[in-house]
Amino acid sequence: NALGDSQKALHYVQRACGPRAPAAIWVLRLQLEAEINGPDQALRVARDGIAKVPADKGVSSLYQSAGELLARAGR
Repeated sequence: NALGDSQKALHYVQRACGPRAPAAIWVLRLQLEAEINGPDQALRVARDGIAKVPADKGVSSLYQSAGELLARAGR
């Protein structure tokens, strides 16, 4: 099923996230976290990613994704 596929994908994306992971991996994780665990968890992950991804490695895309999450959550 689609949710089972998303959960498997989230598992592997969580493992891939870290200080050397590109911002695109973090953005994918934010999307999956929001879908599976809700916006609060996704925003916690966004803060973690923003702290770990250097400015020259695309951290701005994390800020943008976090802003979109906040807007969808009505915050």
